[in-house]
Amino acid sequence: MSTTLTDNYIADTYDGILHMDVALDNNNTTIQPVYDGHGNKTSLSVALENYGGKISGPLQAAGFNYPTEDGVENSIMVTDGQKNLTLKTLTSILGSGAFSGSGSYTNPTLVVSNGVITNIINVVRGGISALTVSGSFKVPTDVYKLKFYVTGGGGAGYDVAGNAGATVIGFMDVVPDSIFTCVVGGAGSTGSATSAMNGGNSSIYYGSDLMLTANGAVMSRPTTDRYTVTAIAATGSVTTFGSQNFITSYMIVPGGISNVATRDNYTEESPGAASFWGTGPAYGGGGGGRRSIQLGPPGSGVIVFEW
Repeated sequence: MSTTLTDNYIADTYDGILHMDVALDNNNTTIQPVYDGHGNKTSLSVALENYGGKISGPLQAAGFNYPTEDGVENSIMVTDGQKNLTLKTLTSILGSGAFSGSGSYTNPTLVVSNGVITNIINVVRGGISALTVSGSFKVPTDVYKLKFYVTGGGGAGYDVAGNAGATVIGFMDVVPDSIFTCVVGGAGSTGSATSAMNGGNSSIYYGSDLMLTANGAVMSRPTTDRYTVTAIAATGSVTTFGSQNFITSYMIVPGGISNVATRDNYTEESPGAASFWGTGPAYGGGGGGRRSIQLGPPGSGVIVFEW
């Protein structure tokens, strides 16, 4: 409700009104104090838009109480968990003996100047781990990404040269100290049974979840005409899953196929087909064949991690 100002002072009627002693215009762009209706100076000073303003005394914003005094050089603002903010040095937070003076500290590498961390260098030494038999692999501390090579076992030669196992290559995001179960496929063995000549599959599991498989060599025997072989290239499969350890990119390199029968007397022979690593005895490579004789051993599978 409006109030008459007849015979009344504005300060007595509108004692809560805020005002300035001078007008703000383009000729006066300086920050000016703000007064209440009684002429008391408030903690607020303002200027025209884009010319700034300031607050004297304690400031509270969004429930946080901000410090009223400056800290020393390189101070940081911290909270006590009760929305009270203060300026402190890192040394005062971590303890008087934590970082003294200047220098470097390791694990991780910290560059310290006057007791304050100025740079953090997370140094992780590169490494490689190759599993030629089934087992487990533990992700090294501070490692968050791995490159992997997974190769199935090579096929054995007999009256046909051995085919090669497939290889899956890719990257996965990982959590340090996670453990993967690795199944490494064995090489095929020479004999009249085609199934025994096949290479074993190589796979990686996280817990009970299958992440990927590189198939071992699939062997085919010559038909009755001694010369015709219908070979099938080994391939692989990948499952992307999970919120912690999962494959981000990959490619599948099929295993090589020989398609060469070596059954005609003892005059025909051939080396095995090549895997990603080469022909046997390289990982996943096929073994050579000469009639009913294995000329060279096939290669077993392998699982390699790099970081």
